[in-house]
Amino acid sequence: MLADALSTNLLEWTDNGMRKRREESKIKIAGDIDYTKVDSDEVLSEEVLEFKTWPAMTKHLVIKKRTAQGGIYYIFKFVSGKGVMNWGPADYRLAEQQIYIGNIPILMELPKEPGDYTPIPEDYRYE
Repeated sequence: MLADALSTNLLEWTDNGMRKRREESKIKIAGDIDYTKVDSDEVLSEEVLEFKTWPAMTKHLVIKKRTAQGGIYYIFKFVSGKGVMNWGPADYRLAEQQIYIGNIPILMELPKEPGDYTPIPEDYRYE
């Protein structure tokens, strides 16, 4: 009985995860991002991304935005821990447990440098 319940929950979790990935794979990825228009691009969502890295917790405010052309990208506002510019593939795997990153472009913004965006190369995400 417990095994049946666990199997049902696992199948439901797997099905929901697969459905979410299919929906997110349809996202229009932003091409070239016009840094002068970042502040006026549409905000789609904001959420806190927090996970354990060595030696402490890593925390970013993640803002999902849409360009005037409909392309999606993220702004990762550094709060504490390891900045996204210093992440390796293992860090991206941990982050992917909370938000879909895939090949969506990421800009990093430091607290002491608002409006100064650093593009994070996609090849940092893979081994």
